Amino acid sequence: MSPTGGITVLTGVTSPGTGNETSIAALVAREFGLPVDAVAVVQGDTDACPFGFGNSSSRSLTAGGGAAVRAARKVRDRMAAAAATLLGVPADGLVFSGGQIGSDTVRIGFAEVADQVYRNAYAIPELDDPLLEATAVVRPLNSRYVPDEQGRTSGYPNYAYSAHVCVVEVDAETGRVELLDYTAVDDCGVQISPAFVAGQLYGGIVMGVGGALFEQLPYDATGRPLARTLKHYLVPRATDVPDIALGHQVTPSPYTLLGTKGAGESGLSGAVACVANAVNDALRPLGVRVHQMPLSAPRVLAAIRSGGAA
Repeated sequence: MSPTGGITVLTGVTSPGTGNETSIAALVAREFGLPVDAVAVVQGDTDACPFGFGNSSSRSLTAGGGAAVRAARKVRDRMAAAAATLLGVPADGLVFSGGQIGSDTVRIGFAEVADQVYRNAYAIPELDDPLLEATAVVRPLNSRYVPDEQGRTSGYPNYAYSAHVCVVEVDAETGRVELLDYTAVDDCGVQISPAFVAGQLYGGIVMGVGGALFEQLPYDATGRPLARTLKHYLVPRATDVPDIALGHQVTPSPYTLLGTKGAGESGLSGAVACVANAVNDALRPLGVRVHQMPLSAPRVLAAIRSGGAA
């Protein structure tokens, strides 16, 4: 924390584009009763940030966000003690809100407390620690760091859950699969940034649809890739995906400081299985199945014809 009350978080986790830095800023701001824009987050700078083992997908907010909150609480305790000294009241019960620290009867500006700690720590009795800085590490419970007999470890304390339902229509003459409707309900524990959770689910589901129906990397006999442009490597377009209905259940994880679980994986993994099962369910009256992804029109049509259907 700077003498003006500005806060900088140096974190060892990095963002893959899912908004970790925004969520970490929001978590720290909440601890101090400040707006999010009062907190700056620096990530991935090996000259300044602590070593944090990198992002590792859903581990980043669970571990990195938890560590930021734990460090913030250390600094908040120091700020509360300083504010209590300056106000002449007990530290217990002081509230951080709206850029101020205080109780129902007395308050002092947050930035003023930071300024006094840095400028007058040696001049004011009981204000003798001119440092508003902390480093913290969070080790989530339920992780396995010691390799088992097969050398396997697991750095994930928990996994997100989701349920997916979709409706597809299969054209018996062409084998083309059309996705008509899609609904998913997820449980990623406590949601720090609900908009980001929804964004990860939307993106993950569309990725899963692409893997199930379109995306393929074929190679020729010499090992050269044949799908080298988006004309040959097909991805879902906006017209290929219906409006996705999302629902959320919140079951806090008992193994993490914030009750979080991570979000992105459940959208992708659930979508692949959901679409594949729906297509094969549509083919079930014909007594055939498609076993190889993507479930492209030629493969679906071949399956249909193998069952004697036109």
